[in-house]
Amino acid sequence: MNDKSKGDELGTDQEQSSDNNLARKGRILAQVGRSCDVPGLPLQEALAVAQESLVKVREALRVEEGRWVAAPRRTEPGREDELEQRLAGLMVTYEALLVQQGDVDRLRADLRDLRQQLHATLSSHSWRLTAPLRLFVARHPQVTARLRDFVSRHPRLRAGAARVARVGWRLLTQRRLRAGPPPGGAGPAAPALQSLPVLTTSKIVLIGEEGRRGVTSLPRGSGTRVLCVGHVLPYPPRAGNEYRIHRMLSWLAHRGHDVLLVVCPLPNEMPTDSQIAEAAAVYPGLIVCGRDGAIRHNLSEASEMVRSIDGFRTRDLTSLLKEDGRITRRDSDLLGIMRTFCPDVLVELLRKLDAAYRPDVLLAEYVFMTRSFAVLNPELPKIVDTHDVLSTKASKVGQFGISDGLSLSQEEEAKLLNRANIVIGIQPQETLDLARMTSHPKVINAGVDFPVDRAFRAPSAPSVVLLVASNNAMNAKGLRDFLRFSWPLIRRRVPEAEFRVVGDVGRSVGIVPDGVHILGRLDDLEAAYTEAGVVINPMVAGTGLKIKTVEALSFLRPLVTFPAGVDGVDEAAAPFCNVATDWYGFAQHVARLLASPPSASTLTEHGVALAKALSPGVVYSQLADVLDEIK
Repeated sequence: MNDKSKGDELGTDQEQSSDNNLARKGRILAQVGRSCDVPGLPLQEALAVAQESLVKVREALRVEEGRWVAAPRRTEPGREDELEQRLAGLMVTYEALLVQQGDVDRLRADLRDLRQQLHATLSSHSWRLTAPLRLFVARHPQVTARLRDFVSRHPRLRAGAARVARVGWRLLTQRRLRAGPPPGGAGPAAPALQSLPVLTTSKIVLIGEEGRRGVTSLPRGSGTRVLCVGHVLPYPPRAGNEYRIHRMLSWLAHRGHDVLLVVCPLPNEMPTDSQIAEAAAVYPGLIVCGRDGAIRHNLSEASEMVRSIDGFRTRDLTSLLKEDGRITRRDSDLLGIMRTFCPDVLVELLRKLDAAYRPDVLLAEYVFMTRSFAVLNPELPKIVDTHDVLSTKASKVGQFGISDGLSLSQEEEAKLLNRANIVIGIQPQETLDLARMTSHPKVINAGVDFPVDRAFRAPSAPSVVLLVASNNAMNAKGLRDFLRFSWPLIRRRVPEAEFRVVGDVGRSVGIVPDGVHILGRLDDLEAAYTEAGVVINPMVAGTGLKIKTVEALSFLRPLVTFPAGVDGVDEAAAPFCNVATDWYGFAQHVARLLASPPSASTLTEHGVALAKALSPGVVYSQLADVLDEIK
């Protein structure tokens, strides 16, 4: 046999070996899929079986993938692309298994929550106090049955007894709150219940001139007074929602409105003193409300607002907000979320500011802030800036095993939104969804504005692929999957390609592959964008408007993303967006743009229309009309 025949035979054998490897992966996935079907098993055993199966398939895929990539191949033209497409199909199946792992993780989280709830119940005062009653019921079932029958025949008596019990419990807890320490020698003190916080004000220590370099303070207007309340400090922006809020507040201030920003951070998310001082240098009216009642501000100490809140004790607002009725388990969970975002201390602060600041309009960031609406001036126009349609999260994001615990049913979200006069949707489709969901609020659309480069700036590192993102669950999953499924294919096509990861999302990467650089947070994002040849947004699902998509477009950079990454983005951005439907196509788009980037003149030409679409006058036009009506 001559050398050419031997070479052809070797190439055929290697192709068959590659096909056999692919087929073997398919059999492995099929076997694991069948092993994950465990009907009738107890929950713990089912979880163990599913976890073991996922570990096996990962190891098998890793070994087979290494063999397939390392083996020398001589294939016909186009044959390698076909094999890569078949591999991509197996990767999709593997993604489905990852979704099953997400289900397993959620079940484990539910079990952990149930154990915590059970522990909290068994250690609660009410459980211990009712122990004798439960013992009596267990020992005397006939007496219990007669008592139940008597109560069912006298509903008024039952309701009266329930009211007496509630009043007695409140008096008991109030007495414990007011009780001082026991006298000396009276034995160890019982654990005291935490009293409601007292509002105490303190002046923010502003940053010095050195720290103020590059920081421009917003103007203090004299027009319509806007009281904005949220749970994140918008400046300096570290995530998309913070950037959105900061841009909207900047637009309001430059439009002549008098803006007072109130921020009540979530538990364990209080900004540092330096971060608060930096924000105070930008917003001339800023109040940061701690959950302990400590209030920091940059207002005049002699102002009526400061005098009205200093030293005021927060009350128990349960009855005032009508939260003391009989509720279901789901109602209790939702109330817990509302109190996390909008605690009693913040509601009390807003009541005081409503009387002292006398705002013309209230702008609430996220629907959970509507908890305070019931105790505010009923004539005060109330606007809810939604950011997301929370009732669509389960269908859009939950299927990928991602949950932030904030999903609502359509009925729950509609009930909260109907407390407002005006509702803001962040992109056109979600605005339509909100309009169909609500009954009487006016629903308007307002995205986020961006200053767009008027001319394309050639990248200083054209082989660089860039990702800028915060470390939320969907961003982290998208990054890990990109590194697993797309990055090896890109490096095979473009060996000199370099991937830079900017932002906290880099923390989610365990082992950093070749050609990848985790940069963390950068002060100069403009330099990062202008150096890159391609920007990616690997989120496969999400809600709201993808702020980082729009940010990349503002630098006239070609973008590769999934359909979810362009939801709500204006049509003027279409020439910049390369939309993939799977990770193989994602890699193909990136490799093509690195090898043959679009011309500078084409990008500059399309940038003119994009600049108009992302201008404040267009983005906030409907909100401007609403505020003009309020005047």
